[in-house]
Amino acid sequence: MMNRPLSILVCCLMASAAYGGTNGKPNLLFIAVDDLRPQLGCYGESWMKTPNIDRLAASGLRFTRHYVQVSTCGASRHALLTGLRPSVAADYNNYPFMVHRKELAARPAESFFHLLKQNGYHTTSVGKISHLASQRDLPRSWTEVLGLARSAKLPPQFYRKAPNGKRYPFESTEGSDKIYPDGVLAETAVSQLRKLKGQQFALAVGFHKPHLPFNAPKKYWDLYDPGKIPAIPFPRVPDGIDPLISLHPSFELVRQYYVPKGSLKNEDYRRKLRHAYCAAVSYVDAQVGKVLNELDRLDLSKNTIVVLWGDHGWHLGELGTWGKHTAFERALRSPLLVRLPGMKARGQASDALIETVDIYPTLAELCSLTPPKGLGGDSFAELLDDPKAAGPTEAFGYHRPWTNLADGYRHKEKNPWGKTMRTDRYRFTVWTTERTGGEIIQVELYDHKTDPEESSNVAEKQPELVRTMLARIGDDGIPFNGKVKR
Repeated sequence: MMNRPLSILVCCLMASAAYGGTNGKPNLLFIAVDDLRPQLGCYGESWMKTPNIDRLAASGLRFTRHYVQVSTCGASRHALLTGLRPSVAADYNNYPFMVHRKELAARPAESFFHLLKQNGYHTTSVGKISHLASQRDLPRSWTEVLGLARSAKLPPQFYRKAPNGKRYPFESTEGSDKIYPDGVLAETAVSQLRKLKGQQFALAVGFHKPHLPFNAPKKYWDLYDPGKIPAIPFPRVPDGIDPLISLHPSFELVRQYYVPKGSLKNEDYRRKLRHAYCAAVSYVDAQVGKVLNELDRLDLSKNTIVVLWGDHGWHLGELGTWGKHTAFERALRSPLLVRLPGMKARGQASDALIETVDIYPTLAELCSLTPPKGLGGDSFAELLDDPKAAGPTEAFGYHRPWTNLADGYRHKEKNPWGKTMRTDRYRFTVWTTERTGGEIIQVELYDHKTDPEESSNVAEKQPELVRTMLARIGDDGIPFNGKVKR
């Protein structure tokens, strides 16, 4: 456990006393963005049009190597909100809140928002925060759960069906931001901030884009010249793996949306998909900006911790895959930005290996609260004061492959179980026939110093390193729940 960064806590407490805090603690604005990979201007992608998220990074701290626990929406959000690592099969899919309802009800605090609520915070959920429904998933966590300020008037094209009855995977439509739900969510969040001024609050805002379908008003498409969007850096299956174990046939895209046969091998169509994702990211960036601007206008930024978190990454054709749901870097790495009142490390970056389960204990420490025992991560608050401090040197992820399209995309008993470990230089992944124990059926080792795209599995070339990492990630080394020494 890191030492408490007293300078940060003092700054937060002083800011709270000076700018409207009711009990000497800072407020919290937590922004969750669905399917957002670190393809942002502030993450070195200068061609991306993300001025608002970039502005947040310039006034806060950017974590360059933040990794989610599971690259699936519901599983990742469960780890975030509860601070727990996967413990059963359901923790690999979208239904862990449902499966763990009784266990969460028995915990002193079911989530970090519940902990805040217990300590006098007015907690509000707007948009997609858990997975299915905030009130049902976390019934004790919220003072309020808000729907849209008004029904989004979706354009006619949104309902347009393709020849096979499915929806199209992208759309460009003339109109205001409020023709899609995220524009209305931003409006709702802005309205709530006005109501919360003068109270101790924790506001969670969850935006849906850039999740499929990649829909955005036309003006965001027009920000990009399709010919200048970078090509897929490595569009093939990595050497030395069985793709039926490690990857998937882009099932979410192909099964739910109309993708003409063979089009994922067509460069023009692939560029269109990548263009659509860029437009959706710029659209959600604008909605983030509206919320941040209102926070500034209300003079609340001086007493509010702001966190922006992506629930996982996304393959945009890399490794021959479109979608999340893998144990590769593209799926597990996501943006994490944190801004504190009065912080000194503005505009800096930390290269520490941070996990999503570290966020809960960090926010508890910054708000001078004691989290419940048994959380899976550690506070990284010290890094907010000194980004160059020695942080964790490992990050762990968990995954289970999905079945092929003929079977429907879901887990089955025959599917293998994966654990993956990211170190400063390597990613190591092991697949076994059982969640604990079982037969090892595949190991993967990728050298990020020479192969940042994870294009070649070099496990056979480095048997000694594989043995060392296997001992570290085995059943005795990395539990599926509880604390991991990193």
